[in-house]
Amino acid sequence: MDKFDIVVIGGGVIGVSIAYHLARFGCRRVLLLERGQMGGGTTAQSSCILRTHYTVPENVALAKAAIAIFNDFPAYLEDPEAESGYIRCGFMLVAGEGSRAAALREALAVERRLGLDAREIAADDARRIHPLVQFGDIAAIGWEPEAGYADAYLTLSAFARAVRLHMLSRVTSYALLLIILTAAVAVVGRGSLAADADASGHLLTYLLLCLALFVASLLVSTGYVRTVVMIEVAALMLDVTMSHLPTSLASLTSAAVHVGSAGVLTAMMLVFGWVRLGRVVSYR
Repeated sequence: MDKFDIVVIGGGVIGVSIAYHLARFGCRRVLLLERGQMGGGTTAQSSCILRTHYTVPENVALAKAAIAIFNDFPAYLEDPEAESGYIRCGFMLVAGEGSRAAALREALAVERRLGLDAREIAADDARRIHPLVQFGDIAAIGWEPEAGYADAYLTLSAFARAVRLHMLSRVTSYALLLIILTAAVAVVGRGSLAADADASGHLLTYLLLCLALFVASLLVSTGYVRTVVMIEVAALMLDVTMSHLPTSLASLTSAAVHVGSAGVLTAMMLVFGWVRLGRVVSYR
């Protein structure tokens, strides 16, 4: 049975964003559960407005950070093809006389204290922005020029793609680490044979290198450990057997064995890595 560190329920924009950030900040086993179509819930019904007009300062700060992300979405996801469909068109709010106008002005003040461009504008300025609206009975008009709207489907797709790319990059890095360590096994091991090292020293060298491979494999997934150790122990036994062959032939055969095992391990990690990544954005 597969084990995961964190399970995210809901495959909308928020759920996929959470899965991406968990992977980005180091969580290695994330499962995202969605009972229907990705983005088929409230994400599909969202107006996708990006604004900072809130009365609670913490909400304003979160919204400010979110808009900063959408302003440079590809750079944030480290994916030049990422798109969010963000259109900066501004956001206008109106209120009548009395408590509503006071609440609007208070919210605008909260935004300004946090460094945002949020201000009250006159009716004439509002008409130039939106000439189809009648402002005769309006007491206060708020304007956020940096606000706008995005495309929910594009945003969700970009986050889902970023999860896969980020985790694949990590798996590939670990695969390269295993290749380097496997090559070290071949080089150091053959060097000890070529120098006619005693059997105990040769065995100790291999055991230490196999231990390094074991630790490196733990970084990827415990599911790969048994395979790594079995392949390297088999290579060790083959090397001991070949110690009676001419050094050049033994070296060539051993190198072929270790390079081949590195290729097999890399292919396994990439293939099984993609299988696991596919589950990140699928229904379970």
